Amino acid sequence: MKLIRWSGFIICACFYAEACQPGQERFGGSCYQLLTEEMTWDQGDAACSEMGAALAVPDSLEEHQFIWEMFTGNVSAGNLWVGCNDREEEGKWMQSSGGGECNFFKWAPGEPRGNSDCMHLWRKKKGLMDNHYCSSPMSVICEIPPLAVPTMSCLQRYADARSSSHCLTSHVIKEFSAKGVIACGSACRDDPRCRSFNLRRGSPGELICQLNNIARNEADVKNIRLDNGCKHFEF
Repeated sequence: MKLIRWSGFIICACFYAEACQPGQERFGGSCYQLLTEEMTWDQGDAACSEMGAALAVPDSLEEHQFIWEMFTGNVSAGNLWVGCNDREEEGKWMQSSGGGECNFFKWAPGEPRGNSDCMHLWRKKKGLMDNHYCSSPMSVICEIPPLAVPTMSCLQRYADARSSSHCLTSHVIKEFSAKGVIACGSACRDDPRCRSFNLRRGSPGELICQLNNIARNEADVKNIRLDNGCKHFEF
């Protein structure tokens, strides 16, 4: 087994990390805030708009489950408004605030039915969707873009005693083109799975950012390889 001796140097820079405000929870690229006070669908739509947000609209099974678990983890009774309605055309479900058509549906058996125009998640059916009268009182969940918060962070770049560059392998969770170390570092800060990152030379003039799900000191020696076309960084 070859012993790799590491030395390093420090880069400090201002990164813009996307963050949610206190009382909000993060899923994907959005923050979510639960309003537990019961209100009508229109009151909920207005309350979210005042926050610079919109009534949350599940776009996937994962987001639907996240929204339902956030609600039931904080409220023990009642149902939850989400941001779809078919007021303009029966059966054509549109997002609040002119956000386009709703494209994910997980209706309760036999639903939707009747002339009720607003969508909610139904506790009796474990969060499946139902249409209901928009004037009914329910809790509300808002979807909000995260804030870009400047933070000063320092990166440790690792190299051996002769300044050769070693990078992690077999632990890349995301790979994309990036302009440089700051852009790659910001992407790592924004991904809760990221523990370190590699910056590799790609085609002429191109840099490839690789986000890793472990730090160097957690890696097996066989996954730390000499590659002078790559630089490895950790916060």
